[in-house]
Amino acid sequence: MLTSTQREAVEEISKPLCVKAGPGTGKTMLLVEKIAHLIEKKNILPIQILTLTFTQKAAKELSERVEKRTGNIFMTYTFHSFALSILQTISREPESIVVLKDVDSIHFLVQKIKEYGYDEELKKDALFLAKEFYKTINSLKDQGISKQNLALVEFNQMHMRQHFIQLYTDYEKYKRKKNVCDFHDLEQKLYTYIMKKDEIAQKIAKIYPYIIVDEFQDTSPLQCKILEKLAQFNKHITVVGDEKQSIYGFRGTHTNSFETFQETFSNSKTLFLKEQFRSSLQVIKANNLLISQMVNEEEQLLLPQNSNKGEISKIVCRDEQEQYQHIVSKIQEFIEHNTSSTNKKTLGVVARTHSQLKELVLYAQQFGVEISYGQEDIFHTPSIEKLLNYLHIISNPKQSEKYIFSVFEQLEIPQFIPQFILHQARMFETDIYTFLKRYGANPKSKPFSEIYEQYEKDVEFICFKIEKLLSYIQEFESHRKIRKIMLQIMQDEEIYEKALTRNDAKLISNYNSLLQFISEYEKLSNSSNITDFLSYIQTAKDLHHNIVDSKISLNITNAQNLISAMTVHQAKGKEFDEVCILQCTNKYFPLPFRDEFLKHSYSITKEQSNEEELRLFFVAISRAKERVELLVPEFNSKGTPLQESPYLELIKSVTTKSIPKQHDLTRQTNVSKELLTKMIFALQRDDFSYAKKILKEFELIATSSKDLRHYEEEYVNKNNQIFQRKEEDGSYKKRVFSVSQIKTYQQCPKKYYYSYICRIPSEPKHFFSFGTSVHQVFELLMPMFDKELPKEEIMLYALHLLSMHWRSLGYESVNQEKEYFKKGLQAVEDFVEKELERRKNLGILHQGLEEEFRIKLGSEEFEMLGYIDRVDKDKNGNIHIIDYKTSKSMAYNSQLQEDLQLYTYALAYKQLKGEYPKTMALWYVIHNRIAQVEFKEDVVHKVQQKLIEGIQAINSNNFEASPSYFNCTYCDFKDICKDSLK
Repeated sequence: MLTSTQREAVEEISKPLCVKAGPGTGKTMLLVEKIAHLIEKKNILPIQILTLTFTQKAAKELSERVEKRTGNIFMTYTFHSFALSILQTISREPESIVVLKDVDSIHFLVQKIKEYGYDEELKKDALFLAKEFYKTINSLKDQGISKQNLALVEFNQMHMRQHFIQLYTDYEKYKRKKNVCDFHDLEQKLYTYIMKKDEIAQKIAKIYPYIIVDEFQDTSPLQCKILEKLAQFNKHITVVGDEKQSIYGFRGTHTNSFETFQETFSNSKTLFLKEQFRSSLQVIKANNLLISQMVNEEEQLLLPQNSNKGEISKIVCRDEQEQYQHIVSKIQEFIEHNTSSTNKKTLGVVARTHSQLKELVLYAQQFGVEISYGQEDIFHTPSIEKLLNYLHIISNPKQSEKYIFSVFEQLEIPQFIPQFILHQARMFETDIYTFLKRYGANPKSKPFSEIYEQYEKDVEFICFKIEKLLSYIQEFESHRKIRKIMLQIMQDEEIYEKALTRNDAKLISNYNSLLQFISEYEKLSNSSNITDFLSYIQTAKDLHHNIVDSKISLNITNAQNLISAMTVHQAKGKEFDEVCILQCTNKYFPLPFRDEFLKHSYSITKEQSNEEELRLFFVAISRAKERVELLVPEFNSKGTPLQESPYLELIKSVTTKSIPKQHDLTRQTNVSKELLTKMIFALQRDDFSYAKKILKEFELIATSSKDLRHYEEEYVNKNNQIFQRKEEDGSYKKRVFSVSQIKTYQQCPKKYYYSYICRIPSEPKHFFSFGTSVHQVFELLMPMFDKELPKEEIMLYALHLLSMHWRSLGYESVNQEKEYFKKGLQAVEDFVEKELERRKNLGILHQGLEEEFRIKLGSEEFEMLGYIDRVDKDKNGNIHIIDYKTSKSMAYNSQLQEDLQLYTYALAYKQLKGEYPKTMALWYVIHNRIAQVEFKEDVVHKVQQKLIEGIQAINSNNFEASPSYFNCTYCDFKDICKDSLK
């Protein structure tokens, strides 16, 4: 139910609209209803509404809510993704626009800084300097300052200005040479285009007559200028946000974006959303007291709509450690509640800095509470570090002693054998690599003679491993790619098989992420230099220490999103029943102002910083629905007295409490230390049965609740199983299938195993990217045909949509991508022509059903999963199913008489709608030809039986390879398959 103000905002389309929406006032609901109003009441097509927001996550969430509300496919964009698509539209070529990740940009700057010796000259490490230079480059771009306008920028230190300009110049040259750009370049290029050529801005305005902007307070000056230019032609623009939640000053955003909007559009209307539905009375009272310190407008004070009184408490702690003790107990309390109660409660632990979260993580681990980061750093996991050790050895064999030793230590052999090998290398006065190369692959050589007789199998095993290690080094010297070498190592180590045996889906995901990371690196760098790659990984590892997006999990995936720990910046947009704010002292709220290392005329001032600090505290408080706990340590870890945050005085009615009596965490720590000592001794004497008993004792003291074992059983086993059901014989049977899975198994069971069980990622294929791009265009065009818009207008949108949804993955060269983009343009033009012809001459009406289906197959428990591209109805009421194909090869009508895919669609339509189609067809869009067959009921039973037989074959767990020259040549897994006919 909308309030009167929300309703007014939804229905206002006659003039530019500015909506100032405080926390908990229904901003997202307003946006969804505004878009629904345009689609349902004003007959505006979804693709004619340009909706922009700040992050990809927010864009995805808003799109999903609109789709659920309206039933229409809807796209929300970030400014960056919108700029990229428009740049492609302008050029009518993909231009292979590759956008650098932050790690790519910073790594380049790190290398240059080391080359120039700035890190030594400025007495700062290269990574710190690279981050500062990169931040400054982006900040100036956000202000609309390009490299050509650097004369406008004044730096406090002239030598820093010179260093900056030199690095900036090198960075721009690097991007031009690689034909790449960064995110901030996209917006600058777009702005340059639309300012130089009005006809381009007019064309964009024609494509998007309506503009809606979420989180408007987060827009940069450059983004505001882009919006101003685009909206000047039709004035249908709505911006929604809250300047009181503008907390991204370091990214170039500013609080006067609303003032700029009102000055630009003098006839605009401003509305205030004041009714607050989220929070309790006490929380809203605190919010209003903070609001009165930030803005002069009384219209922005919140009106409570929740009768719950709630509470804001100041929890006085002896020191920082006691603060973390309180949080750990609070986490355990919430987990116990959520385990035993159906009324789940959410808890948000909010910190001002990443370092506080790191301290919380370390402290919590002492008591069995594991906090895992949402963006896990796979490079610090033991399984990935082991694989990277091989790359270190290959890159510099003679200087890789510690990596060789680490690899040997992880083998299932007595630990003294690696020590023995190291000792022997010393005896021969050589490095360990040279020693292994000379003697290591022969178990009967002189160095091993002392231990061979007693440890024959172990020695032979390690010699076999040494032989493989030496072969990797030799093979890489033949200029093999990093990814291929890594795949070979993974095959020899049988890492996927071992992960599957342990049913460890997370480990498989980490392996897949590593392969994807290597592929992206090799594509961007166009190099397979392992030393450079390892340097790149080191930059990624160092940067990850600054990324903390954590979820608290007690070693399990419990309470997914119910208990979270995050910084204030990460908390924005979230809400929790209870919020605990760490370290409410003047050390963190406000954080002391520090001049930027590269201070310049566009840097944030001390006054701006202080204002933003107050807004950060407001954002933290306003995340709470019911209760807020403000933790105030009296002393820091060194015993220095701390002062309470001045912001606590502003919110007044705060209940002061001391730390409630906890269960004895200190006693638990001592017990844990004793058990750890026992565990070490047990493992040293290989007494694994005793070690297992100690592990059970650890489990008992890890938490105060025994019910957590039930929680683990419920969530871990449910979420981590790779197969879906465990049978009585201990095997796992898969229940949900697709036609493509069955066809893959029939082609080669081992290929199915690698692809669908191990889920090993294959390198991106250009034909998949091309097919996805064209499919999305056709799907989004359907409403335009249904509304019978003019052909010229449909064609304009069709070509624009191809640029908007073009995927660049998998193309082997820029020329190949350009060739396919032209094919796409031709295919889209042909499609528009043919679709208009079908509707006119055959009376075809589009029915829809572009959605996923799951259907039961016969009397079995199996399900088929799939997606029907489109369903048409002709003037006689007959149903026709069509599947788009973008492949070069074509099937003739006679080859489709018993096609598994088409008849599965027919089965799906029967179960979903109660009738079979009259025809099924494949639309070959490159050839502009439709291959069609009549539905036959006697065939559907044959096909159903074939599907069941295919499923039963898969569930037999027989994954032996079926090698053939053709299959192996084009198989994604030929490099790791031992049966491949290479």
